[in-house]
Amino acid sequence: MSKLTAEAHGCSAIVSFKIQYPPTINHENCSKVVEQAGKELLGEENVSTRGLPVMASEDFSYYMNEIPGCFFFINNIKEG
Repeated sequence: MSKLTAEAHGCSAIVSFKIQYPPTINHENCSKVVEQAGKELLGEENVSTRGLPVMASEDFSYYMNEIPGCFFFINNIKEG
């Protein structure tokens, strides 16, 4: 796709991947603790675990390779 897109604009493309961080994968028990704490502090209606998987690099993965943990997002979007 990169090659053809570049060619369409009179250019060329070289794609390479460098793996710098391992995947950030939450530990199940830690995820449950974070979810429960969020519900207790913010109300069950304000906590969602239905988000899409995120394929981003994150150095927090190095910590979770040594100690179980949970990486999560806090959102402050107000509907309307």
